[in-house]
Amino acid sequence: MDILIKGDRGSTMNPNMGEFFELFSDSFIPLSEITPAGKLLIGDKKILHYRLQRETILNLGIVEYLNAPEPIKDLYRKCLSPSYKEKRRIEIMAIVNGTPDSFYSGSRFMGNLGGLSEILDQKPDIIDVGGESTRPGSVEIQPAEEIKRLKPIIEYISGSSDIRISLDTRHPEVVERYVSEIDMINDISGFRSGRMIEIASENKLDCVVMHMRGTPWNMNQLTDYTDIYYEISDFLLERTHQMLEKNIMMENIILDPGIGFSKTYSQNINILKNIHKFDFGLKTLVGASRKSFIGRITDDPPEKRLSGSLAAAVWCAMNGVDIIRTHDPGETRKALDVISAIQG
Repeated sequence: MDILIKGDRGSTMNPNMGEFFELFSDSFIPLSEITPAGKLLIGDKKILHYRLQRETILNLGIVEYLNAPEPIKDLYRKCLSPSYKEKRRIEIMAIVNGTPDSFYSGSRFMGNLGGLSEILDQKPDIIDVGGESTRPGSVEIQPAEEIKRLKPIIEYISGSSDIRISLDTRHPEVVERYVSEIDMINDISGFRSGRMIEIASENKLDCVVMHMRGTPWNMNQLTDYTDIYYEISDFLLERTHQMLEKNIMMENIILDPGIGFSKTYSQNINILKNIHKFDFGLKTLVGASRKSFIGRITDDPPEKRLSGSLAAAVWCAMNGVDIIRTHDPGETRKALDVISAIQG
């Protein structure tokens, strides 16, 4: 993979220059990992063009292309500094489903508006409301049915609290119906829809861009990756580029590698183990709560996966994730408060 490195110390790499060389920011790469590939002249500045092994770049949490668009380069220059993420507060996103068939029964609030008060009392930062189950093997429903399911839930939440509302949908028609009542779009299809991007841009909404192959119906048959980190990163940055071109601000884009969506058990574990690889300076979100990979480890059904979910949430928080999507906002906040206190 090709990258550009600022040539501010001459036109050649000299081992005597020091152990590290600058890459677009305050992030550094060992000289031993760099192979010269040529020189470029941009304006009146000499820019060195070097080649790194793909895995080296991913291990550093950096994916950069020689022909990367300027908005992506600006993102790196601005955001890849040690202090950038230290200023962020980890947010809790509570899961609320207006569905009869979501995989965890405790998240179903269809016909149970009274139960929503317990979620509100736990004071999550965001409530993610969905009207369509996207569990593996689920069948897509029509937007009209989704809108019908969501109506009483969104009205209850917006009428009872000032907690930000995220709309978990892949249908632009559903977003258009509730655009005045929501703050965020959580799109499992990764904003492949041009209309979805337009709505988000026009209304300055936050956008959760998730990686998934196929659809919930067939995603479990699409888990063959040559290099899963590269392929997920490539997808997320390509979508980021498209959204920046449509005037969505960098601070409104949130990246989600899509735990449980078109990934096997071992792939989910490896993604979480290396979650820092998806830190490109943008906010990140992980939704691992009560998912099947936890059940495989603990041999528990969804109703008994709280402890495993909290472990995953704490791990993500300690490794730079900005938003934790969970079925259990109160317990998750307490777990993160303890970690925060220990870390000082």
